[in-house]
This record gives sequence, C-alpha cells and structure tokens, in this order.
Amino acid sequence: MKRKINVLALGLVAAAMGLAALVPGPARAEETYLIDGSVWDHFQGYLDKIGHGQRPGAYAITTDGYGAYYVWCPDTRCRAGSTYSHEAKTSCEKEYDTDCVTFAIRDEIKVKYEIRK
Repeated sequence: MKRKINVLALGLVAAAMGLAALVPGPARAEETYLIDGSVWDHFQGYLDKIGHGQRPGAYAITTDGYGAYYVWCPDTRCRAGSTYSHEAKTSCEKEYDTDCVTFAIRDEIKVKYEIRK
C-alpha cells in the first residue's frame, strides 16, 4: 500500500510540473531589458487604450527592445485567463521573427527595464 501511495504522489507531482509548464510565467525577470524610446512611447499608447489597467491586455517586447506588440479588449465583456500575455508574446515573435517577452500584463510591468538613451 505504501508503494502505491508513493507512486501516486510522484504522479501528482509530475502532473503538477507539467501543468506549470503550460502557464505562461513572467519573462526572464533577472534580466534587465533595454527598450527603445519609441517602444516606451508605444507602451504609453497601450496604457491609454486599456484605461491604465481598467481593461485587460498584455504588452510584449522583443528581447533587443526595438519592437513591441500588444493585445487588449475594448469591450465591456472580455475573455478571462492568461491568453492575452500568450497572444501578445506569440504575435510579437511572428511579427518580428525573434524572441519576445511579456513586458506588462494590464498596466503591471513584469520585467526589469531601462529606456535606451
């Protein structure tokens, strides 16, 4: 019986780890991303569109800081979940053909950054 419980526990741990891999986590938070001034200006426009956090959305940047992409919901009824960050990141990667990271979810910045001078 004890062996059966240990196998079951290992299976639950493995399943939890597998599910954790599906949830988009924060970008590489230990890195500091240098972003271009035009990307920062673009981010300010995104903040205006989402009412500075009143509407759902996500903002992704290219890892070199020169490109950005965002998604948001202008409606009063919007879908729930973490699909905004996933959609912003994958669309950014398709648009720029390079790696992207989630910079912000709604108006909460998720990474360390500096504006390139």
